[in-house]
Amino acid sequence: MKLHKRFAVVFLAAVISLSGVSAFAAAPVGTTDFLPDSVTAENTPQESSPKQSGSGEEAESAEGVYTPINTEGWQEWDGSSELLENTNYYISETAGIGKDKTVLLPKSSTLLVGENAQLLIYLGGTLNVEGTLITAPDSYFLNSGTLSVYGGGSLSSFGESAFSVSSVTDVSSTVVAGKDSKFTFSGKMNIYKSGKLTIYNSASFTGNSVVTVTGILRIAEGGALSAGGELLVTLSGRLSDAGRIILLNKLSNSGIFTIESNAQLFTVNKGENIRTKSGRMVDFREAPKLSETGEYEYVNGMKGIDVSVWQGVIDWQKVKEAGVQFAIIRSSHSADTVDKMFEYNITEAHKAGILVGVYHYCYAKNIIEAYREANHFIETIRPYKIDFPVMFDFEDNSQVSLGKQNLTNIAAVFLGTVKNAGYYPMIYSYKNWLTNLVDMDKLKNYEVAVAEWNVQEPTYAGEYGVWQYSCKGLVSGIEGDVDLDLCFKDYARIIREGGWNHLDEFDPPTEEPTA
Repeated sequence: MKLHKRFAVVFLAAVISLSGVSAFAAAPVGTTDFLPDSVTAENTPQESSPKQSGSGEEAESAEGVYTPINTEGWQEWDGSSELLENTNYYISETAGIGKDKTVLLPKSSTLLVGENAQLLIYLGGTLNVEGTLITAPDSYFLNSGTLSVYGGGSLSSFGESAFSVSSVTDVSSTVVAGKDSKFTFSGKMNIYKSGKLTIYNSASFTGNSVVTVTGILRIAEGGALSAGGELLVTLSGRLSDAGRIILLNKLSNSGIFTIESNAQLFTVNKGENIRTKSGRMVDFREAPKLSETGEYEYVNGMKGIDVSVWQGVIDWQKVKEAGVQFAIIRSSHSADTVDKMFEYNITEAHKAGILVGVYHYCYAKNIIEAYREANHFIETIRPYKIDFPVMFDFEDNSQVSLGKQNLTNIAAVFLGTVKNAGYYPMIYSYKNWLTNLVDMDKLKNYEVAVAEWNVQEPTYAGEYGVWQYSCKGLVSGIEGDVDLDLCFKDYARIIREGGWNHLDEFDPPTEEPTA
């Protein structure tokens, strides 16, 4: 977890004694409306809602729905004149960008391809989009040349969009294939690190397509992708399926492939879902399984997230529907600060039926400050029902120079204070902290939660109960990145049966009726 970026989470627990301090710690297009007989089913952020206007803003509306645009006062464009800044244009018939011609759609300018109109980029032609390009329903957009959507620019397609074999499409910002659109791609596409393609309706990557995802490719709920060409998700790339994907060819995943609980993934004929050594597939359709030897242990892990104010306003019902089973919510940091979204997050997560834990980001430089931060944490979380562990997030760069002994003492004081208040505490940190900066021999009775990204499994040598494996997850209901976690113990049951977290104050036992 990073206070000013994203926050990792993980957990577990035990009792230790250190320097006379008792402590308790823890580890942490074609159409796709067909399914041939040869189909094989594999083990089967709420999108942003920028306004549609003439000010150059992105045209993606909520859930990919087109909003009609009044073009009164706009200038008609024929494909030949220069597009000026701070100007709104529309096409009512046909505009073409010919061979060896380059057109720039400037920042703060909008170009609308109206209903029954066409925009054609011919072989050798180039369109660079820094502003807003919108294609209305019943319009037609063809790229046989080069299309570049730069940072800050956007393309929102609500009509028919076709990309020929000769086309090159570079996505460094937002591209939307909206509801009721038809999106057929046969060329070469690069979705760069800052780029995002969201599909709300039927889309097809034909057998001649080559799509490389270093940013985000998302199939939204109700959307469908038929992937027949080469689809490569790189190390930092993310593929997210909240709808349906049909693989007709090879998907090579070196990044993160997330499948939400109601989504579908099919392989047809030569379709393959190949995960490289660095790749990870997060399948929220899979239920956690208890091990045969321990009723409190999960074999394949419960799937969860951790969040803070940095995730903005979360739609927790959508998060639940996506398959998330638990959430660790930041309550506080320092000795006097409460996360601005804490009350909303913990209240709405409970309403959605998600198991809830909490965490505090520590800045303490000595044991006195650790004690103060722990008490601030306790007072912040006291009014709320907490089903999962309460976490001590120990990782700030400002603490590295304190040395191993001081860091270990800080952890012991914080965790001991939280335990003595009746809560089930856990410690989280990265592999380097747990291996080199904290004396885990003196904390040997503690279980560990470890954060390691871009690995198939943690390389941390010690034991751990929860693994935070990504800081770049995609989950419906959350705008942008979110940390993803796997929990390998049934902490809800451990806490309930052990009498932790003052649960009896929220769910008092029912007394047997007396005669």
